[in-house]
Amino acid sequence: MTSASSTSARSLFGDSKNLLSERVKLNINNMSSVIKQIHKSSKSHDMLNQTVKNLSSLESNIDRTEHNLNQLRNVSTNFNQQYGEFKRSIHLIEEVKEHVQTMQR
Repeated sequence: MTSASSTSARSLFGDSKNLLSERVKLNINNMSSVIKQIHKSSKSHDMLNQTVKNLSSLESNIDRTEHNLNQLRNVSTNFNQQYGEFKRSIHLIEEVKEHVQTMQR
């Protein structure tokens, strides 16, 4: 009887050992999945930080571009005013030239 009981104990021990081994493997695989997910989350956080940095950099570039556009608008306005004055001056010069020619006759 001790032999049957000993065989049954060995069988039960072997089954327990196999079951424990399977559970350990399952837990290792689950931990691996958790670690991979944490690593992905870490990368996502880094990507988000980089995106925020890029956005703030773009914001300053947009501000500078807006400032440059305002300056360009001012230069354009001044140029148009000077062009108008230049056209008037040419017209006046033509009138003076005609008067001079009339006076010379």
